[in-house]
Amino acid sequence: MKERPILLIVEDELDIKILYKSILKQHFDFEIMETDSVRGTTDVLKKCIPDYVLLDLCLPDGDGYQIMPLLREVNPNVRVLVISAFNCGQERKKVEISGAMGLLAKPFEKEQFIQHIQQLINV
Repeated sequence: MKERPILLIVEDELDIKILYKSILKQHFDFEIMETDSVRGTTDVLKKCIPDYVLLDLCLPDGDGYQIMPLLREVNPNVRVLVISAFNCGQERKKVEISGAMGLLAKPFEKEQFIQHIQQLINV
């Protein structure tokens, strides 16, 4: 029997993490891991290899983009969705270049979130 896919949430705002987990548990079957920093992500990656990542860009100890090479190192096929309040064209281009699958702008509707996760899974 295949284990559930691992989804890593990298988000420093507790209320947003709780929202993500609530929606994910209602609509998807992931094993959910979480962290709130670049350093925390490094620690989590020593214990698990995520299949999917929800990545915030503004973290207390750095930039979410710093995490991309770490993720690719442990799983070259990891699928990353950047979720950020930054939504300008320049940011979208940077997200594309980083290898993430897409950018979901905060704030968002629950349906948008679900749709983006479904796209992440079905790529």
